[in-house]
Amino acid sequence: MPNLTNDQERFYRAAGLQIQQARKGRMTQAQLARASSLTRTSITNIEKGRQKIFLHTLFDIALALGVEPATLLPQEKQMESRNQAAELPNDLKEKDRALIQRAIKIIKKGM
Repeated sequence: MPNLTNDQERFYRAAGLQIQQARKGRMTQAQLARASSLTRTSITNIEKGRQKIFLHTLFDIALALGVEPATLLPQEKQMESRNQAAELPNDLKEKDRALIQRAIKIIKKGM
């Protein structure tokens, strides 16, 4: 993956593994590809961490697998309080808050 930090590379590999584990026993790569409007090659590359995954694609894959999108993201330590998005609405579900915070962390690392 060009222009990615080591942390980003590890993140995408770990996310791909989460997707692969969620898919195993439920459907093939080809079936997941059809259900999420991707190619089988894209699913392979996402699972191996070679292809970045957009948030809308993550949601499409989660929908196809019947899981919450947050379960497809690697678990990381809680963000430091100064990096937490205090502006997020208080009524967000914890899973949604965690998903948004992880996305913000990735974006900040890429800047």
